[in-house]
Amino acid sequence: MFSGPVGTVGSAEHIFTEYAYFSSFSDSWLKHSSDYVDMISTRLDLGSQSLVVELASNDGYLLQYFVKKGIPVLGVEPAVNVARAAEQKAELGGATSSKDQSICNPRSENRWSIN
Repeated sequence: MFSGPVGTVGSAEHIFTEYAYFSSFSDSWLKHSSDYVDMISTRLDLGSQSLVVELASNDGYLLQYFVKKGIPVLGVEPAVNVARAAEQKAELGGATSSKDQSICNPRSENRWSIN
């Protein structure tokens, strides 16, 4: 169980099995994410030799823009259903077996690669 200022919230299994929020549902958030990736990629001179790691990567809403620029990514998403959505998005985008571009659910043995 997790507890905090609002009291007990429940077990990890309960919280991270059917998480309700998908970041890609917000067009304005996707626009902001795309703009951010453009800015930070330039500012930090990110390229194919870089690695962007995002914890709680949701459905890949942010990492997809790094991938489009050819920048390797690793997304870690604890919510099972959201990680599955990221896997499906990766498959639609042309999944590969690339070792440096993946989204994974740390609560399972499965790892998914995205192109």
